[in-house]
Amino acid sequence: MIPQSVSLSRHSQYHSRSTRRPNGKDSLHDVYTIVGRTGESRNPAQLSMITFLAICVSIVAISLTLMQTVYVCLFANSLKRSSTDAFDRKLHSTEKLPQAAIVLCLRGLDPSLKSVLLGLGEQKYSSYAVYIMVDSMDDDAVAFVRNHAPQHLKFQILEFPNKLSTCSLKCSALIHAVESIPSSIEFLAFLDADNVPDPNWLRDLIVPLLADDVGATTGNRWYWPSKWTIGTAVRQVWNSAAMVQLSLYGIAWGGSFAIKRSTLAKTDILKRWETSFCEDTLLSVELKKKNLKLVRVPDLICPNSETISLGSANRWIARQLFTVRLHHPLWPLIQLHGFSIFIASVVAPLFAVGCLSVGAFIESASLFILFGVYQFTNLILLLWIDSKVFQLATERSPFDGELKHREQANRLLAAFINQLIYPLAVWNAMRCRQLNWRGIEYSVDKNKTLRMQEYVPYKSLKSNSLNRDEERNSID
Repeated sequence: MIPQSVSLSRHSQYHSRSTRRPNGKDSLHDVYTIVGRTGESRNPAQLSMITFLAICVSIVAISLTLMQTVYVCLFANSLKRSSTDAFDRKLHSTEKLPQAAIVLCLRGLDPSLKSVLLGLGEQKYSSYAVYIMVDSMDDDAVAFVRNHAPQHLKFQILEFPNKLSTCSLKCSALIHAVESIPSSIEFLAFLDADNVPDPNWLRDLIVPLLADDVGATTGNRWYWPSKWTIGTAVRQVWNSAAMVQLSLYGIAWGGSFAIKRSTLAKTDILKRWETSFCEDTLLSVELKKKNLKLVRVPDLICPNSETISLGSANRWIARQLFTVRLHHPLWPLIQLHGFSIFIASVVAPLFAVGCLSVGAFIESASLFILFGVYQFTNLILLLWIDSKVFQLATERSPFDGELKHREQANRLLAAFINQLIYPLAVWNAMRCRQLNWRGIEYSVDKNKTLRMQEYVPYKSLKSNSLNRDEERNSID
């Protein structure tokens, strides 16, 4: 295209000089003649290719917009059903529920640990005990728990000696916890150190497990930070969209889930944990093999107010996607979604500018319009998700969610940044062969075989001056 334009420049200049009026100005008719002849001299095959590519990009953008709209509608409908589920749980609230155990894995000092301990001590549940798993008794978290745990909280701190090299430290901890908890305790709940449980957290996880066909239950992680930095806003926006996929694809959240011991006996979950990077993504796959359900408790919203840098948020997102790549059969859909977003958000506007530069005005205008519609739809869907989740979250534990103008601007900017980070994170997750999670290096080969490179106690890594962003990245 460009060489043709250059070759026509002398002809256009000659034509312009030959048709110049005596007053030295080109008439409007002459300008139209120049543009018309330039367009007529273009290669028809090239024009057809531009039109074809524009149609392909348009189809991707339209399909992505429709798909995301349908997904969000389905997600919103699942939240509506939570009102009936909540009523059913209230029927059991006055009954004596079975004894339960809560497993909390620690490695280092998490910013929310003190609040987590206080929340564990305020559970509205008749009989439960807390088992805190650490990989070393020299970990700073051990002394912190002993000094800050409520006096009435019944807990044990256990060190797991068998640190398997074929899985993550967290999976090793969970396996040891299941083996250490008395077999008389049928119901096991698992909590992350960045998830502050409200008083009804344990009850709402356990009650659905009373049904025979339910093998496990899980809640929803939702970020609503106290300080809206760019990195924090990027993580919040990405997680809001990810909640939709987690719900529709049946992916549990390891930071808030419960399971029956009988389910572990029936399935290969414990065996899978021995070779897994994370414990949650594979749950639904194993449960389906035994015709058991994973029940997501829609109104069990667990707000997280922590902040994070943009670089740490990017690594955190990539790690979430890495776990899906290793352990979930619908990873190809995640890949397709990521690449479609790249086409709709990056390729479409750039191609529209290119079409404009070569005079393909109809194609350019169509792409710009579709890009605007796609972005507008994204913002509407994001606001809809947050409004639904925010309503449920405030019903459980009221908090101030009003955003200032600068915070709203950061969140709007984060919505656009995510459209660049998400495809990049998908690409990084596809190519990832080595990953650092809370100071431990893990490698994975082409057969998805995981290997812990070397175990190092956490205290020896950074002494007491911990990077708080890296702390937040460690346990999701």
